[in-house]
Amino acid sequence: MIYTAAGIQAMDRIYRLNLINSFPGLKPVNMVGTISSAGLSNLSIISSVVHIGSDPPLIGFMMRPAHIPRHTYKNVKETAEFSINMVTEKFVEQAHLTSGKYPENVSEFEACGFTEAYLDGFVAPVVSESPVKAILSLEEELHLKSNGSILIIGKIQHLIIADGLLQDDGNIKIEESSAIAVSGLGTYFGTRKLADYPYVGSKMNNI
Repeated sequence: MIYTAAGIQAMDRIYRLNLINSFPGLKPVNMVGTISSAGLSNLSIISSVVHIGSDPPLIGFMMRPAHIPRHTYKNVKETAEFSINMVTEKFVEQAHLTSGKYPENVSEFEACGFTEAYLDGFVAPVVSESPVKAILSLEEELHLKSNGSILIIGKIQHLIIADGLLQDDGNIKIEESSAIAVSGLGTYFGTRKLADYPYVGSKMNNI
């Protein structure tokens, strides 16, 4: 199949969403936890978490344009904090349900069966059921001119990893955590380690 830009734009909306979202391949699945200044918690599944840098430890994720109400974006702006929580195979259906449009006064934690927890010194809620999670402070937001989406960049302030999931070299044991991946809007996959290669430094001396 060959599609032109015009042909893609003319597609049925859901078909186009599935096609373009699945094009990059498998993406990690996480949930962003936030709370409003009025104390209303929110939980939202995302597949756009990306490593920005390690020194300082920066993680980003994409938000859809804010011209319509986005509870996650509103809460991040109000409190300057958010959490990122790994989704595992056991909770994939519940996590998928957080993508629904709920009233602001309805917490997805409660509606979708997750346990919200709070750490001393932080306002953003975390998901108790997630084996890997972090609380981040808002560092920067970049508004994309091309489509109005927003890149939210946060600095990790607190990182929590379940016992037994950390390798000696600092890598998280993704396969043992039962983390999942997604293609398109809602097709989920398990993960399997294929190889574990060492860090590759400069090879100029071998050229």
